[in-house]
Amino acid sequence: MKIKIITVATVILLLVVMSVPVYAETTLPAPPSDAYEYWVYLLNGQVIVFATSHNPITTPKGPDEGETYILNGGKYYNYIDNEWILGYWDIGSIYISDCVIVAANHDIAYEDGSGFFFECPKVSPLIQGMEGTDYGTIWKTFSVGLIPIIGCLILVISLRKGWDFLQTQLTS
Repeated sequence: MKIKIITVATVILLLVVMSVPVYAETTLPAPPSDAYEYWVYLLNGQVIVFATSHNPITTPKGPDEGETYILNGGKYYNYIDNEWILGYWDIGSIYISDCVIVAANHDIAYEDGSGFFFECPKVSPLIQGMEGTDYGTIWKTFSVGLIPIIGCLILVISLRKGWDFLQTQLTS
């Protein structure tokens, strides 16, 4: 019975007292309601661009040569002030340059059909960032939450030992 009470008290103390650092990824806004079947989110500086097309989106060059994306029979939107603003619509081809892909629902292919250079990320950017972080930084972040846990554990053990000592003194 004592162990259950101590466990509940420890959990309550941890939840109330301890602060835990939280990391979150930036979420992308929902696509416009009139998006076509192929789409891609691009980042142009600080502006989110949503490009959509009836046909798969392609590129004439590799990513090392400069990013240019071609929308055949498509349109693109800029996300400004929490709303999508139609940037351009054309029946022909639209060329969007100087952007970085954030997400897409299909692979971006080279225009000549020689292959793909983009696949949707299978690993979270948060995980990629943590893998590139110094090991000491990770331990420092982890220890922020570990120190209060160890302190509470020592407090609980001390209180239990003190209670047992007082109980034996009063009974004898």
